[in-house]
Parts: sequence; structure tokens; C-alpha cells
Amino acid sequence: MLQYRDGAFQDFDAVCYNYGNPANKDPTTKLVRSVMLSGYLNSHATTLSRDPDTNRWLAKGNMSEGAIVVGAAKARFGETVAGQEMCGMHDAKTDFPRVQELEVPFNSSRKMMMTVHQLPAVNYFGDICLNNTTGTKYTHCAIVKGAPDRVLQHVRYTVREGISGPSVEWEKQMTPEEIMKVEAVNLELSEQALRVLALTFRPLTDADVAALRRQAGADERLKFALGETREELVLLGVIGSVDPPRVGVREAIDRCGEAGIRVIMITGDQRPTAVAIAKDIGLLTSQDDPEQQSIQCSGLHVDDDPMNEHLPEEELDEIIAR
Repeated sequence: MLQYRDGAFQDFDAVCYNYGNPANKDPTTKLVRSVMLSGYLNSHATTLSRDPDTNRWLAKGNMSEGAIVVGAAKARFGETVAGQEMCGMHDAKTDFPRVQELEVPFNSSRKMMMTVHQLPAVNYFGDICLNNTTGTKYTHCAIVKGAPDRVLQHVRYTVREGISGPSVEWEKQMTPEEIMKVEAVNLELSEQALRVLALTFRPLTDADVAALRRQAGADERLKFALGETREELVLLGVIGSVDPPRVGVREAIDRCGEAGIRVIMITGDQRPTAVAIAKDIGLLTSQDDPEQQSIQCSGLHVDDDPMNEHLPEEELDEIIAR
């Protein structure tokens, strides 16, 4: 897990040991736990529970969110089991009730999802202070999680460490150079065959929530939250997780090749992640050119826009025949 602040990323692979303890009042700990809090709240459909037969912990639900829920548990955010507290774990879902009707689910076109939550205290998301110079009262927040190449287009702000604790840096928007640093980290993680998700949020006033309720549908709600006239999201961090291929996949691909069967991989991952996985399972070799042997699904649509109709059949045939 990497958390973004002060123009650079900080690596927190040891979140379990160093930064998960809620009793630790170090400013960095507060920032890290805020990242995990956002991931936990947004990943509400995935749960972590103990198998009664094996006594092992199992994530149930979306496996892309499984790593987030496990990481959140290491930061002491999680559900209780059988009515008992687990290792001092606290279920933040009770403090940040989800406004279900305003949710925007993930799909392959959006490549992001949004949940809306009521804040337990005005102008505070976890340990992050949301106060600004205009005296705005933020009562809710929209948490947006998704593919970095989609989410980063809508990021404007970041979080800084202050004397009294972390706060949103409202007076300074992220520069193109800072966005490039984030994109470089995304590429570095993706090329390691990691599934990368960006975690962001937008504080909302009561008026913003009312405006969200007036939107016609999910796409319109997401568009409003991302910012209709300018970028509105606050970047918290990115998370890279491993989703290993099933046992036997490489051998199955080898057998298909021997039988003259061409194998095609279709995935919702970013292109660098997909290429790295394809190399790992033997679908691509070091001699193959990824630019020639792979294509983003948006490229199958007119103007490279997944919201537009598909290309004419003759153009699709040409692409598929590569």
C-alpha cells in the first residue's frame, strides 16, 4: 500500500506491524489508517471471517477487494464475528453509515465505483480535517475507488500532515508533475503484475447530497461527484494486490499451443498489469511486442471511448486477427 502526501509516495508494506495500531498517534499512522478506512468503507460487499472448520481467515466477495479488507483489518477496521471483538477491531461502517441509494457500482465502462457515507463528525473523515477557509460544513463524503488511469483524471487535492493532524490541502492543487509521479508508481506496480486501485474521496455538504439525489442515474451521480466543472477528488493513495493465476493455467496454455489452439486473454486489468500476467503464464514471450499483441478494450470503440458504439465489423476483424 502506498499513501500520497507532500508530493511523494510513502511505502507502507508493513502496515500490519507499524501503522495499524489506532493507539499510535503518529501523524503518519493517522494518514495510513485513513487510506485503509476509505478502502474498507468502499469495499462493503467483501467481508473477512474465520472458517469454523479450519480456523483460517477467509475473504468472501470480490477478490480485488479482498486484499483491501485484509489490509483494513490489520489497521483494526473490520466486522465483529459472533458478537465478539476481534483484536481490538472496530466496524467503522456503524460510524460512517452508507447512503445506499446514492451508490455507483463498478462496471467495465466506468472502471470505478462510488459509495457515499455520512460523517460521524462535521468536517472530519477519520483523522483527516476537512476545514477550509470558507467555513464549509461537510457532513458526508463520496469515496471513489477504481483504475488509476480513470480516477486520476479527476484528482485535484491531496492530504498533508499538519501540526494538529492531517488535513486536506485545499489551497494547493496537485500539479501535472505530481500527477505524473502517481502515474509512474501505478505503472511500476502494474508491471509487477499487481492489480492497482486508486483510493480517493470527496467531502460533501448537505446541498451536495441533495444534488446527488436529484441526478437521473448512477452515471450522472458519478459525474457530479467527480466534478462537473473541475476536478474535485482528494487523492489518498493506491493499493497494489496480487491476484495469482489459477494452478495449471500455464500448462493448459502450453497444451493448447501444441494442439494449434490460439488462446486469448480478456481482463479488466490495466494494460501493463495484463501484459505482465500474460508473460507470467506464457501467453506472451519476451520477444513479443505488447503494443502489437494487446489492446485496451476502449480501442474497440469509436474514438477510443467505451461509451461510444463498437468499431465497424471489418475493423474489429482486423484487430482480432493480429
